[in-house]
Amino acid sequence: SRGHRVLLLDRAKFPRDKACGGGVSVKTAALLPFDLSPVIEHVVTGVILGNPRTTTVTQETGEPLRYRTQRRRLDAFLVERAREAGVEFLQGQIVRDVSARLDGAYEVHTEDHEGHATSHTARVVVAADGANGVVGRSAGLEPPAAHGVAMEGNLPCPDGIPAWLRGHVAVDVTLIPGGYGWLFPKGGHINIGVGGWADAGPKLRDTLDGYVRAYGWDPDSLQDVAGHQLPLQRKGMAVVRGGVALVGDAAGMVEPLLGEGMYGAVSSACALAPAVHRYLTGACGDLSEYQQAMERD
Repeated sequence: SRGHRVLLLDRAKFPRDKACGGGVSVKTAALLPFDLSPVIEHVVTGVILGNPRTTTVTQETGEPLRYRTQRRRLDAFLVERAREAGVEFLQGQIVRDVSARLDGAYEVHTEDHEGHATSHTARVVVAADGANGVVGRSAGLEPPAAHGVAMEGNLPCPDGIPAWLRGHVAVDVTLIPGGYGWLFPKGGHINIGVGGWADAGPKLRDTLDGYVRAYGWDPDSLQDVAGHQLPLQRKGMAVVRGGVALVGDAAGMVEPLLGEGMYGAVSSACALAPAVHRYLTGACGDLSEYQQAMERD
């Protein structure tokens, strides 16, 4: 939208799933220049705190707190909005490494799923490739150090979301040290998960199964069970080197209390875009404005 040529590369072919609770906060949605209504499956206006085996407390706000969606639908929707804005999109492209050229540009070396290699040249490379991404490492940037872990699955609700959960999310902060368990209603299922610090990893599946049983459901009914890392940014962590910048999980932009990554992903991108524009137009000599914004905000 600022008049630059943008190439978006993704290793997957869309639509594709991604392990994620699928929650978009009101403040995240407000950062986007378009409406997410086409992919919103549930609007959350209240929170249920606690565990049915002990006690629960319901707090109702009467106004939207979060929107529930599925990453398969949300990410495909975001890709289409990018393409409408003029972005060229190449999917099924695995980034192998990034190398700096003598003229200050970068070569991004990719390979498709059939093994065919390609290279792309750009003055700026934005690494949005997650906690285990290769772009930052290729550029000499250290990845996030501390991390949490989470495991989740989807419970089908063929008769609809239970009445007591409609319009709410359920959270149990006593379930696991340093973390919590959650119930996130979607269109036709409930996303159920648990997460905590990295050392909770070996017990995550047992914790998840126990949490599901607490509500009277069968853990064997869970579908698409998956685990994932929650990268946390180190104090003073470099997110820029030359014309390479990290955003989202690659920059450790997970909110450390709730383990939520959507806001960090969108807000870091919003902070980076004007710095990239000023760099490409010659108004500044590097992307250090983005580093400063991350440290300040």
